[in-house]
Amino acid sequence: MVDIFHHLIHEHSDKENERYRRIHEKQWIIFIDKYIYVIAAMSITMTLPQIWDIWVIRNVSGISLASWLAYTVASVAWLVYGIGHKEKILIFTNAIWVFLDLMIVLGIILFR
Repeated sequence: MVDIFHHLIHEHSDKENERYRRIHEKQWIIFIDKYIYVIAAMSITMTLPQIWDIWVIRNVSGISLASWLAYTVASVAWLVYGIGHKEKILIFTNAIWVFLDLMIVLGIILFR
């Protein structure tokens, strides 16, 4: 916070301002890189109750096959994109999403 006021009060050269901006951008990227796997795992975990309902309780009422097919197609597209760009987080999460989406689609088809 003090640093923000420092830059409001004192004028800096364009070179100093660019350096300051790059440092903060890099810190943001480092933060995101560290925690994105945790966020990805949390989002994947939110689908597990749906899988439990379908495969253990065998309740598929109110679950849209069309929606889960669309999610599957989107996950496959993101997986292919991640592989093409060698983005580990996209490969990691979307490989899991494709598997989970297919489990849900298969469960809907089998237990309807």
